[in-house]
Amino acid sequence: MNPDNPQKPTDEYLLLIRGTHWNYGMSPAELQKSMTDFYAWVDGLAQAGVLLGAQPLMEEGQLVSGTRGASVTDGVFIETKEAIAGYFRVSVSKQEALRHAKACPILDYGAQIEVRPVADLCRPMAEVKAAETISGVRFAPPEIVQTGKQTIACIAIVVARGKIQSVMGPGLHELIGTVTAQGIEITGPWFAHHRRRPTDTFDFDICVPVSSAVEPAGRV
Repeated sequence: MNPDNPQKPTDEYLLLIRGTHWNYGMSPAELQKSMTDFYAWVDGLAQAGVLLGAQPLMEEGQLVSGTRGASVTDGVFIETKEAIAGYFRVSVSKQEALRHAKACPILDYGAQIEVRPVADLCRPMAEVKAAETISGVRFAPPEIVQTGKQTIACIAIVVARGKIQSVMGPGLHELIGTVTAQGIEITGPWFAHHRRRPTDTFDFDICVPVSSAVEPAGRV
């Protein structure tokens, strides 16, 4: 596990079938045998009571990207040997997930199975929760509101995407510590103000609304 990733695995795994053309060159008899063996493997997952869901996937699709989905591209976006042909969701331990994956008969024909744990939270929310733990400040669910002008204290942050979880907690701790040390009241939940759209680098401010102006100190 990546020590910088604050996500936690659940007791569920996805078995992602990689490779959409592993059957190329097979005779009808060979294909029939491979499918008989494959569905016997699938039935074994069901009989063991570990199969939660499974679906095959089409090779073609649409790629949506850009602000508010400005770009929609049709096509196949990955090499056929890497493309995800389908998935199985199973409720097992890591060791059992690997055991079931190794037993899949289409591996003999060139298909691959990626074993991925289902996470408790998406990574951005896990990073928020980790920052809460370090700072002691709870995250407020997002909502759209209109407010009047308010005074804020902030710390400017520029950081690589992969390091965001390592700066949020210390940044909040420094900000809140500086404000409270000056005897100034924090009047609402903390928030982030992004100065530009995040890419591989985040350029943003960690902010808290305050009752009065703060004297500059450190990064605050």
